[in-house]
Amino acid sequence: MGIIVISAASSQIEATIGEKYPIKNEDGTYRLNSKGQPIADYGLTQAIFMGCVCVGLSIASKKISKQILNHVLTFFRSFDWQGRT
Repeated sequence: MGIIVISAASSQIEATIGEKYPIKNEDGTYRLNSKGQPIADYGLTQAIFMGCVCVGLSIASKKISKQILNHVLTFFRSFDWQGRT
């Protein structure tokens, strides 16, 4: 269920970003489809989206790494080093 929710959200985010960044022609005008609407630049959209995902994963992994490090340090601090050889 969680994967479906994430997938739906990512599609909506990509569509929203795509609407804000349409493809431009060399002269600066927007490239239009057959209905006269601007065409979304999904290459740029995916680059922006993946950049955000990478930053989010980086932040999350640092928090997780700190938690693991704290558990390891707590274990070693509680270990009776004097009584062990």
